[in-house]
Amino acid sequence: MGISGSIGANTLDILLCLGMPWFIKCIVQIIQTGDTSSSTVHIISEGVTYNCFALISCVLLLLAVLAAFRFLLGKCQGFTCLTMYIIFITFSVLMEMNVFFEVNKPLCSDI
Repeated sequence: MGISGSIGANTLDILLCLGMPWFIKCIVQIIQTGDTSSSTVHIISEGVTYNCFALISCVLLLLAVLAAFRFLLGKCQGFTCLTMYIIFITFSVLMEMNVFFEVNKPLCSDI
């Protein structure tokens, strides 16, 4: 159940939790203004693309590990899942902190 939940949760996060709020915001803007060309959603984080890519990569890697072990779960597969989770969280946090490259522009000017 835990492994199937991790696959479903990542897919749900990418498809529904990212797309639905932006879709609703665009629909509200179209209703308020009547103009379809101005219905855009501006987000501060430019790292969403990299996070989506990392989530999809984790799901594919998880499926590959499970297929390699004939969909049997053991300590090795659990350790692999835990390692992938730690790597994903570390990557996401470091990326949002602009460690690898500048993803987020500074919000305030340096004084």
